[in-house]
Amino acid sequence: MSEAMGGRTGGPGLVDLASPADDPALRALLREVPVPGAVRLSYEREPWFFDADAALGDRVVTLAGRLAPGAEPVAVVSRASRVVFVGGEPTRVGYVGGLRARPDRPVRTLVGQGWTQLRALHDADPVALTTLAVTAENDRIRRLLSLARGDAPALTPVADVVTLAFFVHRRHRPPAPTPAGVADAVRQSLGPRRDLFPADPLALPGLSPTDDIAVDGAALSLWDASSVRQSVVRGYQGALGRLRPLVNGALRVLGAAPLPDTGEPLRAAFAVRPVWRDPQALDALVGAALGTARARGLAFVLLGLDARDPALPLLRRRLHVAYRSTLVAARWPGDDPPALSSPIHVQIASY
Repeated sequence: MSEAMGGRTGGPGLVDLASPADDPALRALLREVPVPGAVRLSYEREPWFFDADAALGDRVVTLAGRLAPGAEPVAVVSRASRVVFVGGEPTRVGYVGGLRARPDRPVRTLVGQGWTQLRALHDADPVALTTLAVTAENDRIRRLLSLARGDAPALTPVADVVTLAFFVHRRHRPPAPTPAGVADAVRQSLGPRRDLFPADPLALPGLSPTDDIAVDGAALSLWDASSVRQSVVRGYQGALGRLRPLVNGALRVLGAAPLPDTGEPLRAAFAVRPVWRDPQALDALVGAALGTARARGLAFVLLGLDARDPALPLLRRRLHVAYRSTLVAARWPGDDPPALSSPIHVQIASY
């Protein structure tokens, strides 16, 4: 293990490998540091932090930032790698995600050490491209990422990402079951055409072949991640906070679930590995997924798209709440600049 991987000081605190003993503190950190936005959400990992790693990739390492050796983590970040298509070829890429830092602790001193650790992981598991996603409203994380300390890479925007949280309501009807193998055949045909589409099966907990949905020229898997990952409402801000009673009244008229109270999780499923021939096929597929979600008692279906995708205007006609984020490439010296064809595949279940 290198000096970087073992953790080092060089300022107050240190960054080292998270261990199972850190599990209670890591889960508390996720609960207590929500992501800002019109709906403030804490992205949690109950009942065991490390159970959700499979959604990130087949090689996952989590780093913990501490203010003293042996102290509980005050910051956390994960680095994963997985095989995706780039230019139609299977290519291993990296992803840095799950960055959380307590706002009441001096975590700026840990930033340089964190980048040094991530550079060490990159060197130990070389990849063609490393990305990370930052939500539009998370100004604090953006400021921390902008601190060019330690082995900080050059950060280059790759794509603006729009996450659509579709409301499930009474008009959505479950589709006929998709025959075995149909969705996989559509994915094998269309998936390699889009950069960053997974080239190997995703080992998502609880995801089985029965979760596949396909219509003519489009397919996806619907993943209810609640057994390992939860999105919990921690408050509402802005116009949505003021108008929430009126919004909930309108949702009830439509036969949709009201917006959850603070402290309640979103009953949502991710649209995983979506592929489509054209925007109309994707729109029909989303309708089928919403019908399946209604049959399961879910309130939302979450789908991420590159903001440049021509399917986005059509999907925006459906009842939804939108969240914006930016996918950024992290490039260390010697790395090639990102060369991705747009629109890219967006896998928000892995972010």
